[in-house]
Amino acid sequence: MFIHLSPKTPKPSIRLEDLRASTAEKLSLLRRSPLSIPNTDYTQMLSELAAEQSFEGTYFNIDELTVNGQYQCLVELSTSPATVCHGTGISCGNAQNDAAHSALQYVKIMASIN
Repeated sequence: MFIHLSPKTPKPSIRLEDLRASTAEKLSLLRRSPLSIPNTDYTQMLSELAAEQSFEGTYFNIDELTVNGQYQCLVELSTSPATVCHGTGISCGNAQNDAAHSALQYVKIMASIN
């Protein structure tokens, strides 16, 4: 059986260096945020930041559990260069939130480097 897949439209992308000069609201808030507040919806934060900064985040749930029995997830950011962050949790949703948390920490570091 042959399945024809239409070519994907290119994902929006932003160069990580360009984030350093951005004064946009969500990125400015990220720079000031401690990213350590319990029960924070990091997937929502990442989604809002991605919309503001014109990149996408794509989540990939990993079928294999960790040695501790936790779910795993990767989030790929359509930044330039591409960024992939890992997360774990007691559910797929928790793993996605942890991966988004890792991605936000990375973007925060990259956007704050002088």
